[in-house]
Amino acid sequence: MKIFPDFTWEWIIESCERLCNELQTLSADPEWHHLSESFEAYYQVERGTVAIVHELRKHPELEKLVPMRSMRTLRWFPSEGREIQLYCLENKVKYRIDVCKNGVVEEEKIVAFDEAVDEVYAYISRLSTD
Repeated sequence: MKIFPDFTWEWIIESCERLCNELQTLSADPEWHHLSESFEAYYQVERGTVAIVHELRKHPELEKLVPMRSMRTLRWFPSEGREIQLYCLENKVKYRIDVCKNGVVEEEKIVAFDEAVDEVYAYISRLSTD
């Protein structure tokens, strides 16, 4: 399992919350008002990411497997050429898990908030032994 020591659960939460604050500031600015719907959607994704991070940290195995955060995605690399991506589709409601091999999505699964942690762990466990 490839890990990234520069990423911590705290850093992921802080970066999401910092972006949420910036989005709220921009959406309140009349100059950016025409993008307020886009800002709100992005804000909800960030809130959903924070919510699932709190749940991921509680899992006894995942707590030590801090993902890489890139853009709005949490990414794990369980083995060479394999990647699991977790992305919030709707704030605390729906999440998408992508399973990739050599950068190509092989499988995509939509899960509810309360299923996401166990599904991510199941994929990591399965792909770590490939």
